[in-house]
Amino acid sequence: MGPARFATGDVILGVDPGVESLGWGATIVAPDGKLYHKAHGCETTQATQTMPDRVDAQARGLAALVERFRPSVIAVEAWVPYRGGSRGAGENTMRVCGVVRALGVFHGIPVVEYTAQAVKGLLLGSRNAEKADVQRAVQAYFALTKLPRPNHAADALACAVAHFTARAPSGAVVSKSAHLKSATKGGRPWKGAAVTLDELRAAR
Repeated sequence: MGPARFATGDVILGVDPGVESLGWGATIVAPDGKLYHKAHGCETTQATQTMPDRVDAQARGLAALVERFRPSVIAVEAWVPYRGGSRGAGENTMRVCGVVRALGVFHGIPVVEYTAQAVKGLLLGSRNAEKADVQRAVQAYFALTKLPRPNHAADALACAVAHFTARAPSGAVVSKSAHLKSATKGGRPWKGAAVTLDELRAAR
């Protein structure tokens, strides 16, 4: 069975989970079958708040986003433990990931996860790209006039693009407009800016 096709009007809500900062990016599938930017932003909490209060605040913010955009699917950047990382920070991020899952279940919305490396691989063709590279690639993909900020919001938009790219039918064009392929870094064209899914797979 092949990848599911998206329907016109489907909204993919990307989420970069975090207790201090939660990035989000809303995208929509247009009648031309391409993915367009709707909005993006970042929900923040204060260090003076207790951890339960911070998680609750992010939960309320996420619930408001779901109500506002009515997503067809939520694409989340998966948290992966790494050497030298803070165990406490990881546990807190996992709490927010749990909130996203719970919201999905409550509203009947599928929740999918992609590691940061998988997102970079689909969007840029390199799993080792820097955050600034992701920002520039997202800007090029959606032909935004400015870099999407903060980087948490850019990461969330990248998650949405990754899901659209991974699930789009083979051979489909997965960019907003063909001229985006001219966006470059160091003289090299951005992979994923305006290429087919087959080309993206080859670049991984």
